[in-house]
Amino acid sequence: MHRPRPSWASPDIPLALLVVAVLVLAFVLPSRLGGSDPDPTPTGGARGAAPSASPTDQQVVPAPTVSPGTGPRSTSSPSSGSTVPGLPGLPSNRGGGVCVDVPASRLTAASFNIHSGFNRDRSRLELEQIAAEISTLGADVVLLQEVDRNRRWSAHVDEPAYLAAKLGMYYAFGTNVRRSGDSEYGTAILSRYPVSDASNTLLPNGPGGQQRGLLRVVVSPFGTPISLYVTHLENTSSTMRLAQARSIAQIVAQDPNAKIVGGDMNAGPGSDVLGTLRGPLDDSWTTAGLGTGFTHPTTAPRSRIDYLLYAGGLQPVASAVLPSAVSDHSAVRTVFEVGTGAPQVCLPFFGG
Repeated sequence: MHRPRPSWASPDIPLALLVVAVLVLAFVLPSRLGGSDPDPTPTGGARGAAPSASPTDQQVVPAPTVSPGTGPRSTSSPSSGSTVPGLPGLPSNRGGGVCVDVPASRLTAASFNIHSGFNRDRSRLELEQIAAEISTLGADVVLLQEVDRNRRWSAHVDEPAYLAAKLGMYYAFGTNVRRSGDSEYGTAILSRYPVSDASNTLLPNGPGGQQRGLLRVVVSPFGTPISLYVTHLENTSSTMRLAQARSIAQIVAQDPNAKIVGGDMNAGPGSDVLGTLRGPLDDSWTTAGLGTGFTHPTTAPRSRIDYLLYAGGLQPVASAVLPSAVSDHSAVRTVFEVGTGAPQVCLPFFGG
């Protein structure tokens, strides 16, 4: 006598298991393979770097709360091959299995001259609005220029510490100009990831020039170190600006890490300054931006002087200019793919 097949033995069960396995590959495995740092939220108060007697000091301080993230992930098309029976669009390997491409991780960087937190005519300090604009950028790392710390004219606010706490990020500050008391002026880096190896190198200067620097930190969001640099070049002398660019080019050329160099270069893309920097670096706007990319002044943009340059295992996939309602500079944001992604992963096909 023929017995009826029990419901749990339905031939559709292997297909259902396959669908579950594919979903696991498509949504869970990429995040596992992409990697991320463990939650870097500090358990105590802020901690500072060892003090330095020179004007090249910097401070590396975790904010009270940190929200690490790997940024959006890329989408990739299925690899070539026949499709799995009953599952259109899913490729099968030669052994009858299902293969899924694991995309590269992404890191979003931004460069922003914050004008010391003042509005354009410097009549009002608007740091809260600056923090809101930085948040809108959606960047994992932000390279800041014209940053004050404890200056009387900006209400003695420690601006990098304020922004880091407001945004829940780590930061490093590089002092380029030290005035009376503890008044300091320079550049800063904000990061959703812990920073290490912070250093600030003073760049060539001359009579009448303002001291400039090159601040560097290292982040490792996907297990591979990436060097982040920020600078703000001289605006009154093209000769001094070129000397500073040559110094930066030498420094980054010796760095074995993948790297992003951002800042207000006070020079156009066709200048000798940018030609020098493009020796060891590439311009992310040229690769992934659309249009002129003008960043200054924000009220009537007519020049591109703010940049995100890169080198190493990075590939820009989108670059945009985002105007500011406060600063006289627009921000530049670029999404970078980091590495090439994990190899294709395949599962055997158990279709019934």
